Amino acid sequence: MNKYAKRYLFAVLALSVAATIGFISGRLIHPDHFPEKALPTLSPTSAASAKPTHPGETSTPGKETQTFSGSDIGAGESYTSGQPKLMALMLNDSIDRVVSRYGKPTTESTMDDADGSIKVYQYNGFSVGFNETNKVLFIETHLIGIDPGLNGFRVGESPDKVVRSLGKPDTDTGYVLSYKTASTILKMDVDPLTQTVQSVKLFGRSSS
Repeated sequence: MNKYAKRYLFAVLALSVAATIGFISGRLIHPDHFPEKALPTLSPTSAASAKPTHPGETSTPGKETQTFSGSDIGAGESYTSGQPKLMALMLNDSIDRVVSRYGKPTTESTMDDADGSIKVYQYNGFSVGFNETNKVLFIETHLIGIDPGLNGFRVGESPDKVVRSLGKPDTDTGYVLSYKTASTILKMDVDPLTQTVQSVKLFGRSSS
């Protein structure tokens, strides 16, 4: 075999070896042999913690508020002249009863009054004021949709619905509806343009 034939045979052999190595390497490193790394997913617990805060909930550290719905008021908790209530609370209820039912407030503040300071617990859509002995001094709500315990009436509805739920008011100025007992006033502020009740407040006859 002459030197040219030997060179040709060597070249063919080298090409064959290179092709074989390339084929094997391609099989070993082909992407199909390395499935994509699974994307991290939230566990049910993590997913729950990632949800945005909804109305009625709070993310304020150290605050353990409770959410509530229309079913929380229930039978026997509605306003009557014999037991005037708002948000299932009566004047002179203890601060412990309020916290037991609704949890700690989202905010707490103090306001000055002629008879002393008033502690105010602010919840989502309603507030409760306490006197210096930690008894309920007033309850006020502007929360649309929730049942405040007014025989079916809810904030955001019309004065006509108030009358159907509670009867004829003691006073009606067109701006304010008031229901009075010997010791309390239930006051409803009315927007004359939209003819809807914007807020409801229960307080003592001697209070402003």
